[in-house]
Amino acid sequence: MTIRSFSVIVLVSVFFLSMGACKTASPQPASQLEEEAGSSREDSLQAQHPLEPEQVASTTTAAQTEQKAHRVETAVAHDPVIAVAEQQETHNPVVAEQTEHEAHDLVVAAVEQQEAHDPVVAEQTEHEAHDLVVAAVEQQEAHDPVVAAAEQTEQEQRIEAQAAAVKNSFVVNDAAALAQAITAINSDSTDRTYTLTITNSFVSEPLVFTDNAAKTIIIQGDRIPRSILNNSGVLVSVPKGITLVLDNNITLNGNNKAFAIVSVAEGGTLLMKNGSMVRGAQETGVFVDGGTFTMKGGEIVGNTKKSSRGTAAGGGVHIKNGTFTISGGEISDNTLSASSSYGGGVYIESSTVTMTGGSISGNTSSDSSSYYSYGAGVAVYKESNFIMEGGSINGNTSSFYGAGVYVDTGTSFTMTDGEIRGNKAGSAGGGVYVNGTGIFTKIGGGTLDDTNTAKEGKVVYISIDRSTFKQRTSTADPSVRLDSLRNGQAGGWE
Repeated sequence: MTIRSFSVIVLVSVFFLSMGACKTASPQPASQLEEEAGSSREDSLQAQHPLEPEQVASTTTAAQTEQKAHRVETAVAHDPVIAVAEQQETHNPVVAEQTEHEAHDLVVAAVEQQEAHDPVVAEQTEHEAHDLVVAAVEQQEAHDPVVAAAEQTEQEQRIEAQAAAVKNSFVVNDAAALAQAITAINSDSTDRTYTLTITNSFVSEPLVFTDNAAKTIIIQGDRIPRSILNNSGVLVSVPKGITLVLDNNITLNGNNKAFAIVSVAEGGTLLMKNGSMVRGAQETGVFVDGGTFTMKGGEIVGNTKKSSRGTAAGGGVHIKNGTFTISGGEISDNTLSASSSYGGGVYIESSTVTMTGGSISGNTSSDSSSYYSYGAGVAVYKESNFIMEGGSINGNTSSFYGAGVYVDTGTSFTMTDGEIRGNKAGSAGGGVYVNGTGIFTKIGGGTLDDTNTAKEGKVVYISIDRSTFKQRTSTADPSVRLDSLRNGQAGGWE
């Protein structure tokens, strides 16, 4: 509501209240007493000096006119509409003057109706007053240069926003168009959000973004799923200051190349949403080195990392010195095969990972010789922390230790909700395996059930040293607390 519109309401309210005041019986005001006194004096003078009838009528009319003028002047002086009109003269004096005259006439009419004490006519005048002043205010707004300028500015801002949206959007149907879009984005040093809509599937050279501004880059398919396939090298590199959003209907395909599909550097951010997919690399699907990865949806699936010698870590996700939050989506069917394999689904190194939803399932960690594999679902290493507040870790397979979650010495795994089911370890710790000084705590909820399998400790196995261990082979439902730092039944062990 504008100030002028509010003034209309104030006028009507004041007018109505003033009429009511005139009708209410109250002690005679001073002005009326003065009138009666004046009338008495006139009667006395007339008795002393009789006047002709025409002179009496003239004298009475003059007195009434003077009294009416006084009431009109008083009402006008206190009228809020006329005050508003005087303020509006600085914007449009012609309209303001017209409004003032009309309001003045309105108050005169009000005084006349108050004298007559006619409630029907007074109410009609009140409605007419409201309509008249509303029309005046609308006319004032229509011709007010300040209002007109504000409306023009608003329209210009809308046009600029629409133009910016068009400028920052790219429709891409092949590798050449994609390269041109990346070049245009990198040449802009301002903070912006860009949208790349992919309308075809094609093979592309690596996409490298520069860190010259804080930019958000959204890659999405159009009406149906589209794929960008890797030709060589890391397909997408996300540097400091860049946020890459993989949105609906887009797949980044490793195309069986021995390179990570997405690499996130320190200060960079990756966000995966529903309908996105990272798949098909002969390496880690997503590698995070100091950056941030948030997975709200989508899939990291079907990546395979092999090594006939040495080690392999992180088939689906490898996170190092970074932060990973998973609240939705799926990390599944990723495979590690090496002399030593760590984390078929997720490998955590010097990082914090929080899982509140989503699933890590069907991943495999196996050895290609007589050596070992650890953590088919999740492997927690090097002072890392894994917090599970929801979601599921199900159906993962390790040829050696910790099919669901492997917790190495000096790290921690805290479970407050979610489920760990149906994982299979070739040796020990079907659900969870804890090594040395690693810490595992289950509090507040969550389920670790006996559908997990292993030769020893099919639900949980705690290896303190070569000759000392703790284990649980029966289901730990939400009511059961487990604590690797406590012994026997106090810690939930059998």
